[in-house]
Amino acid sequence: MLNNQGRYLLILLLFTFCNIEAQVAPSPFSSIGVGRLGGMGVVQNKGIGNVGIGMGSYWNLNLINPALLVYSRGTLFNQLTVFQAGMLFEANQINNQTTSEKSRGAGMNYLVMGMPVIRDRWFASFGLRPYSSVNYNLNYTYEVAGADSVAHIREVGSEGINMVHISNGVALSKNFSLGIETDFLFSSIKNDFTNYVIASDSLPVYASSVFQRTAIKGLLLKGGIAYQDSIRIGKKEPLKITIGATYDVERMIKGTRFESLERRSFEGAIYELDTLLDNEQGTYTIPAAIGFGLSLGQGSKWTIGMDVKSSQWTRFVNFGESPPMRDALFVALGGELTPNAFSVEDYYQRITYRMGFHYEMTPYLVNNFQVSDFGINFGLSLPIVPSASGSNTGVGKGFSSVDFAFSYGKLGNAGNNLIEEQYFKIHFGVTFNDRWFIRNKFN
Repeated sequence: MLNNQGRYLLILLLFTFCNIEAQVAPSPFSSIGVGRLGGMGVVQNKGIGNVGIGMGSYWNLNLINPALLVYSRGTLFNQLTVFQAGMLFEANQINNQTTSEKSRGAGMNYLVMGMPVIRDRWFASFGLRPYSSVNYNLNYTYEVAGADSVAHIREVGSEGINMVHISNGVALSKNFSLGIETDFLFSSIKNDFTNYVIASDSLPVYASSVFQRTAIKGLLLKGGIAYQDSIRIGKKEPLKITIGATYDVERMIKGTRFESLERRSFEGAIYELDTLLDNEQGTYTIPAAIGFGLSLGQGSKWTIGMDVKSSQWTRFVNFGESPPMRDALFVALGGELTPNAFSVEDYYQRITYRMGFHYEMTPYLVNNFQVSDFGINFGLSLPIVPSASGSNTGVGKGFSSVDFAFSYGKLGNAGNNLIEEQYFKIHFGVTFNDRWFIRNKFN
């Protein structure tokens, strides 16, 4: 029979056979820059608007601010080994002034693990997450000037950038902690541009296409700082206040680009191919970003938090070209409530309920209008069977859960940008934690 650790590893191993994706449904906005950027948090963060710069947790990993990997409960810091995996289900309705289309998809979203290196002092995590996803299929036409014919254009993009992260958080004192995250980016982005012309008296036999594949690899760096303290108002239970900040360092990452001009049949068979770029070396400039967060909570009962983050996407460079993008601003507000996390008799008292809002001025620019994103978020965590090392009713024991988050929002505006994307996302995750690597005193 497998022990708890073996079962957890087996379940997470099965998750690794899925592709990691930030965006699983096609979106025209993923054709811009490096694609649709993925929120860095786990399902618990998604349920509160992706708040996390100044809001930590004893039970799950903080992938937004590495300094809060060493989250404290009074004088007790994280002592649990944590496994987390998440999936994303997404349905979009894409509108412009004349048409409306629906798309949907599902896929793996993250696979992460964290553990204490030095008890009450140093906590580390690593895992696989998406940085961005590219998934679009655009079709449009225009009349050829001076001719009785129509040009048909098709643009298709796929794949995206994945990353492996290694994060470390170190407690400098009871109140202050520092963290650093290193992200190794890899994978590729594929783009395909096809056009053909239909005259009034004949059908085309061939289509002209430009195929582009860019392989990407490089390192990103993020630093974080956090301050955690307790304040008492009167004779009531102390309130926990957490203040955090993060800084993403501007980095140049390497890329290799292959590009070809192709003559194809309508079935996709290639008749002629001319190589335009044969694995040409280039770079992407990933811009700097700075974020601040604040949260206030009372023990394991409730916590509310707010994040603000600014990213300098006007400095983004793609193989020497600077596409039209704008600096991004992200604001989120959210909170969670657990009626009684340690209740033995009432299971529903141990469920954690979450709600949040997010608003972002994204870096995407369409028809000279900056694209905005507003969403409402809900979530809950359902405690699962207590671990072998003890019940789910002690701070030093495991507190594993099945986690859900729901996001509904709108990206863009059909009036200004000519493209509007209404989305509904279901985030599903599992969180396993326990006190591992502890020698039993008795057999």
